[in-house]
Amino acid sequence: MSIDENQRLNDADKELMALLKATQENVHTALLDSIDTEAAITHIQALITRTNVYLSAGVPKALILNRIRTYLKFILNCFGLEYDKPVSEITEPLIDIITKFRSDLKSIAKTNDTKAILAQCDLLRDEQLPDLGIRVEDLPDQSSIWKFVDPESLKLERE
Repeated sequence: MSIDENQRLNDADKELMALLKATQENVHTALLDSIDTEAAITHIQALITRTNVYLSAGVPKALILNRIRTYLKFILNCFGLEYDKPVSEITEPLIDIITKFRSDLKSIAKTNDTKAILAQCDLLRDEQLPDLGIRVEDLPDQSSIWKFVDPESLKLERE
């Protein structure tokens, strides 16, 4: 088999490319329809499912997979999801912050200074976690919730 034959699209390749094009159009239409996220996600799921079948059926074409990856990365980013951010970009700094927080609390706890403990909690919530794109919100019942947020927007809020 020559390189040219290897690069030619077979029926499965053409079907997947057609599904990608249809998915792009259908997701666009769904989002224009009062931001119908349920329909958009359904189309995205169908593309992912069909891509997985394509991967298991034979020798996939890298070009096709790259086009699908590029589209999924783009559309998931539109929904606020980071498709390919390495886990260690967030986890390593987070572990460092939590370890330091724990050490500081242990030192403060020996002095029974509750104000200093609360100050450390506020420092964690207001300064350290926002740098990683994590917003912690205190609730009236003394519990807290967290969300991933763009670190730049959190910096702007603090200024």
